[in-house]
Amino acid sequence: MGGAFVAIADDPTALYWNPAGIVSIESPMAHFYHSPWIADVQFNHSAVVVPLDRSSSFGFFITSVTMDEMQVRTVKSPQGTGEYFSVSNVALAGSYARRLTDRFSFGVNMKFIQEKIWHMNAGGLAVDLGSLFVTKNSGLRIGMSVSNFGGKISMDGYDTEVDYDVDETMYGNNDKIDASLNSMDWPLPLVFRAGVSKDVVQSDIHKLTLAADAIHP
Repeated sequence: MGGAFVAIADDPTALYWNPAGIVSIESPMAHFYHSPWIADVQFNHSAVVVPLDRSSSFGFFITSVTMDEMQVRTVKSPQGTGEYFSVSNVALAGSYARRLTDRFSFGVNMKFIQEKIWHMNAGGLAVDLGSLFVTKNSGLRIGMSVSNFGGKISMDGYDTEVDYDVDETMYGNNDKIDASLNSMDWPLPLVFRAGVSKDVVQSDIHKLTLAADAIHP
C-alpha cells in the first residue's frame, strides 16, 4: 500500500500504523517480518493481536534494528584498534483498542524504546494514539494516529565516566577526581498521520481498495 495504511489497519501491522484498527480483528493473529537492508542492517518486526471480546482487543509487538559488529576506529588508529562494537535499536509495546460505537474505535500503544551503541544506551517511554471512523452510508474509513508521543532521551553509559583535574596548573592535587559527562538529550520523532480509504469494488473473490495518507513531518 506504499505506506497508506492508517485508514485500513485491519491486521497485526496496525499496531504500527494505527492501533485502533486491531479491534476489527476477529481471531488471534500474528505477524513476523524480517528484512535485510543495505550496509548489513537487519530489520525485524513481530506482532500478536488477541481479541478480548467483540469490542476490544489486546496486542503486543517488538521491533528491532540491528547491525553487524563494526571495528572501533580512532584518530590514532584509523585502521582499527582491534576492538569491535555493536549497534541496536529496540521498541517493545503493549497495545489496547476498543470500539466505542459501531463506527468509531480508539487504540493506544504503551512502548519502551532503547538505542544502544557500544557502551552507551538511551531509553525512554512513549505513547502511540490512534482512532478509526467508518462513515455510515458510503463506507469511507477515516483514520488518524500520533506516534512517539513522549519526553526526551539521552545517551548514558560507561563512556561518560571520566577522570577530571580541577586545576591542571596545580601540582600535588588530586588529578583523578571521578566525574561524569552529561550528554544532550533529544526529543523522540513525533509523527502525525491522517488517511482515508474506501473499498470501491467488493465481491466474493475480488476487492479493490483506494487509500491515501498524509504524514507530518
